[in-house]
Amino acid sequence: MKRSLLPAAVALLFVLPSVAAEETASRGDKGPAAIVVARVGEQPIYRAELDAALRRFGHDRIRSPEQRQRLEAETVEQLVDERLLKQRIAKEKIVADKEKVTALVQQMRSQLAERNIPLETFLSQSGRDEALLRSQIELEVALEKLVSPRVTKAALESLFADRRRELDGTRLRASHIVLRPDLARGADAVPEMIRKADAIRREILTGTITFEEAAKKYSAGPSRRQGGDVGYFPRQGPMDETFSREAFKLAKGDVSKPFVSPFGVHIVTITDIQPGNASFETVRPQLEKMLAQQAIREILASCRRETPVRFAAGVPHFDPAIPVGDAGPRRIVLSGDEAAEPAAAD
Repeated sequence: MKRSLLPAAVALLFVLPSVAAEETASRGDKGPAAIVVARVGEQPIYRAELDAALRRFGHDRIRSPEQRQRLEAETVEQLVDERLLKQRIAKEKIVADKEKVTALVQQMRSQLAERNIPLETFLSQSGRDEALLRSQIELEVALEKLVSPRVTKAALESLFADRRRELDGTRLRASHIVLRPDLARGADAVPEMIRKADAIRREILTGTITFEEAAKKYSAGPSRRQGGDVGYFPRQGPMDETFSREAFKLAKGDVSKPFVSPFGVHIVTITDIQPGNASFETVRPQLEKMLAQQAIREILASCRRETPVRFAAGVPHFDPAIPVGDAGPRRIVLSGDEAAEPAAAD
């Protein structure tokens, strides 16, 4: 394939540990940096690696304990994904083309030079060096080899048929009812609003009240003055991602089940649809990225079924019982099935 599939599909490449962090752990140092925080199969993830990745995200600038915990869980998951993908690449005996890696490094150097930024300066600011950059690009090139066989024209056409309305420029007109949880009620706040929204939806579906009347009566948003009408919007655009995603699942006249966004608990109905006219070839690059992302998710799900992932006690990580992509916020757990342990000396 002429276009590279992976730059937009694999964000995890840029959370890999710094070389210094890897060397600290591999030497068998007994300091806190060499503590094992997780194991992917038999491969450890060290505290040094996690700390290096967190520094890149500005972990030290985040004051909220809840935000720090979520960032740590996200970073641990990305490091686990990196290990799983490397293991699958090795299993498939995929090797990155060294000449392609060198060409991509040079391309990056040239692009930075156009902005008067030396590559070494750019890497230093992100806690990396050229050796680590090459290892990251090698993983990207190998991943492209792993994923490319799944990104066929037939698969792309099937994806376009399934998700045409999201991609061809279609615009929806929607009305919504939004309920604002009372955060003072703590953990009960959101479930309470979901129950209230369910009751309002039943009123609408049984004809007890129209959607417009319900919006004027119950909605906490300014659109209540227009019966909940928020106008037309495309799939990718000004609306919150959660709102757009849920709205584009609906047909005209449907009333959604309650769903949660950063703005509250919503019920949405579609009042009009303006079809788009973008062709398959026009959106093909976007389809390729979507299919590559889907392929990586499927590969990772397969890897997780085959490879045990264990976390040290107290290390924040997402509940493995809740699959990635499920609606709603993912639950973070702190318990692990093995205690944190020092790295073994080589």
